Formats: sequence, structure tokens, C-alpha cells
Amino acid sequence: MNDAACYIGQTAPLLATRSTTSGGVMSAIDRSKVLARFWAKVNPCGPVHPALGTECWLWKAGRHRGGYGEFWAGEYTVYAHRFAYESSVGPIPDGLKVDHLCRVRACVNPSHLEPVTNRENTLRGDTIPAACARKTHCPKGHAYSGDNLYVSPSRGDRECVSCQRAKQRERTIRARAARTIGAK
Repeated sequence: MNDAACYIGQTAPLLATRSTTSGGVMSAIDRSKVLARFWAKVNPCGPVHPALGTECWLWKAGRHRGGYGEFWAGEYTVYAHRFAYESSVGPIPDGLKVDHLCRVRACVNPSHLEPVTNRENTLRGDTIPAACARKTHCPKGHAYSGDNLYVSPSRGDRECVSCQRAKQRERTIRARAARTIGAK
């Protein structure tokens, strides 16, 4: 299928005039060439994301081993999703990362990209810290809330107070039994 056919009834990618590579030093002609070269490497006919209701625009060129698109922007290599966001929406605020709302690393659709903190990006992902943060109850079914929640100051881990008290009672009983056996 011709990639251009996918734009029928949609807005084509914006060809912004700002430079994402050298703080505005690039001429307008150079910028337009780089942007045209970038968007030529995009397939806007990707799968439709059910929650977002729009298609992923998939990066067709080189990819980093993590699955993110890479692009030579005239001076150095940049991540394709970051380049797409900056050229279509604007600069990424300091201290923020670009998160894929669609969870597709090769997607460069600016409407699927959102600048977020590193913490938010990690918690949205499919990672061990994200899975632990989503847990609302301990393995024994006690809620992680109110007086039943202890947060370790050194590690930041959440612990169930009820389970910790039960473990402490068991340790105390074992220690007493050991002292009683040793005293005889």
C-alpha cells in the first residue's frame, strides 16, 4: 500500500521550521530537507491503538536494539520518537522523557507521545517496579493502606504491617523455644 494513501482524511505530519539538532543554527532549507527525509521513513498505516483510536506511525528505518527508531538528523543520531515530537509539537521540557502512550517503541505519531517524568515513564511501563507499584494488597490479602502500610525509609519498599507483626511473633516464639531448650 502507498503510505501517502493513509493520509486521506487525516492531517499529514507537520513540517515544523524549528531545528531539533543544533538550537536553530540549521537553515530553513536544511530543516525542510531533514524533515522530509525523516517523514519519508515513516509508515503512517500502522495498527490502530484501541484506547487512542488512531494509528501508530511506524518507523521503517534503523532501530536501536531496544526497538526505538534512530535517525541521523544532520549532525548526530537522535531517537526518532523524540525527533517526531519536537518537530511536530515543540521542545521536550527539561527533565522529562517522551513516553509512548501506545506502548509501541517504533511509533512516531506525535499524538501517541507525551513528555513525562522518568518515574512516571517507569511506572507506566511493563517493569518490576511498575508491577509492584500497582499492587494494592500483600500476598496474604492485607491492604497496603492506612495503618497497615509501612514504607521502608532506606529502600522505599512497601510492607504489610500485619504480616511483619506475624513474622516478628514467630521469631519471638522460636527464640523463646530455643532459650528454653538450651536452659535444660
